[in-house]
Amino acid sequence: MLGKLLKHEFKATGRLLLPIYIAFIIITPITAVYLRLNGTSLFPEDSMFFNVLSGLCMALYIIANIAMVTASYIVILYMFYKTMVSKEAYLTHTLPVKTSSLLISKTLVAAIWSIIALVLMFVSILSFTRIIGVWHKGDITLEKIQIVLNQLGITPLFIILFILLIVVGLISSYTTYFTCFAVGQRFTGHPIAGAILSYMVLSFIMQIISTLAITAFSFTDFYDKLELDDSSIMYSNVPSLYLGFLIAFSSFLTIILFLISNHMFKKKLNI
Repeated sequence: MLGKLLKHEFKATGRLLLPIYIAFIIITPITAVYLRLNGTSLFPEDSMFFNVLSGLCMALYIIANIAMVTASYIVILYMFYKTMVSKEAYLTHTLPVKTSSLLISKTLVAAIWSIIALVLMFVSILSFTRIIGVWHKGDITLEKIQIVLNQLGITPLFIILFILLIVVGLISSYTTYFTCFAVGQRFTGHPIAGAILSYMVLSFIMQIISTLAITAFSFTDFYDKLELDDSSIMYSNVPSLYLGFLIAFSSFLTIILFLISNHMFKKKLNI
């Protein structure tokens, strides 16, 4: 059943997100090619019109990057509200599936779409800078990347844990928003206002908990491993141990929030 929920959720969100991603993919080469050709006989550099157009193209590309990532969040949160909190949510909650399965499917799909958006943005920036001539073929190779990573003290384990931290962070972020919606739907007639208020309170509480946890960690023996001499290079003072702590702590908070949202939608539903 979870597989069917995931498939349905991908289709529902994909109808809105795929056009946005495709538009972004189209914008990248168009703006990059124009900037590459700017200053040539086709687009004279001494022309005021083409200079202004160059600035607009660069602004458009930057805005497109921000808009794509932001749109992913907006679409996913809108779809969650529509199917879990609004009047249409009645159909969702009458399905013969567990509430936990609904939440898991929506959270996983949300995280996957966000990962796709981040990968698209990364690839787009590489392609954009390559086309406009910031770097050339041969400037970026596996050997050169390995040298830079070694100079920064970044190990393969660090990279794996860092990527895992991003994934956990995305799941935690969406779980937080979904929990706020779960609590907000108890505000009869004002679910969105309730969600916003819940987010403000929950963010404050989580900030306090995070501060206390990191402070407690700083007094452990593990924290001594963060101490390095002045000759240490960048990033080497962020060991895999610390990333592991952040992953474990974020995962713990995510589970707590998931249990809260599952309880609210299962036992305290008010639509």
